[in-house]
Amino acid sequence: RTTEGHTSMSLFKKAVRHKHKAYIAIHGPSKSGKTTAALNLARGLVGPAGRIAVIDTEHGSASKTCADDHHLDAGENDHYDPRALIDLIQAAEKGGYDAVVVDSLSHFWAGRGGTREIVDRETAQSNSGNSYIAWAKGTAIQDSLVQAILNSKCHVVCTMRAKMQYALELNPSTGKSAPKKVGLGPIQRNDTSYEFDATFAMNQRHVATVEGRIRKIDDEGNVEKLNGQRFDALTVELGRQIARWLDGGKDVARPKVAESTTPTLVGHLVEMIRILELAPEQTRTILSSLGVSDFDQLTDQQQLGLIKKLEGKVYDKQFKASFPDTGIADK
Repeated sequence: RTTEGHTSMSLFKKAVRHKHKAYIAIHGPSKSGKTTAALNLARGLVGPAGRIAVIDTEHGSASKTCADDHHLDAGENDHYDPRALIDLIQAAEKGGYDAVVVDSLSHFWAGRGGTREIVDRETAQSNSGNSYIAWAKGTAIQDSLVQAILNSKCHVVCTMRAKMQYALELNPSTGKSAPKKVGLGPIQRNDTSYEFDATFAMNQRHVATVEGRIRKIDDEGNVEKLNGQRFDALTVELGRQIARWLDGGKDVARPKVAESTTPTLVGHLVEMIRILELAPEQTRTILSSLGVSDFDQLTDQQQLGLIKKLEGKVYDKQFKASFPDTGIADK
């Protein structure tokens, strides 16, 4: 059977494991040892002479905690636009670093200038006051950040704060119960953890449980899956064993990745036109009224003005049309 001139056999080839970098996430409550664990794994991944760049949002935590144990270069942030993090990761690649530690990724989701604040700001500035269009932009920015991590030529280790809850725990020595912090999951978009090769969930005893698809090879050459294992500590040696397994794959040429996948205003406009299903002549009329023949010729101010005019129509099409004769869409 053929598809556009190709036999079905030509669409598939033998699966092989390729060499690649490690993309690892670590999440847990405060004081669970995330920063130390991340830097230990990074040092093991790159070896004693490897260069590590730390993007620090935790008030210099990496330098305070691990500067004496690991040679590293750190830069601190207090504004957390995900597009800035994309630039920093790419700058680390160009600077010849072997690993990037982001401590923590949660700030670029929920911190000042993060994705959620971008969505809130876009919603407040919109004519409709509805967050749907704003989330279209926020989601595109978030997706660009995830792709920048997964396409990096460096090993990338990200820490994430955990959503906190208190639970009563029995103290065996006293026989009394006392409240204890319990991490419920990372402060990030719900599906972000699944994008990484491995995710380590840590508790306040520094014990880590791992989910993921990567493995490790010990000094005797034994290969072992990490998924489902518990570690009393995440060590440099564990990082070395993971690197040994990653380096055992087949060499493959990496596809060229654009330096920036951050969505543009023009791209946002084109997506709105697609949602509205405007005919080509309608699009030409809109552009002609602004004195141009193509979206790329619009000024930033014209683009923003057109987005504001169209977003109400997109809202009507996507929401009100789905709930006729009800007030659901306006709630």
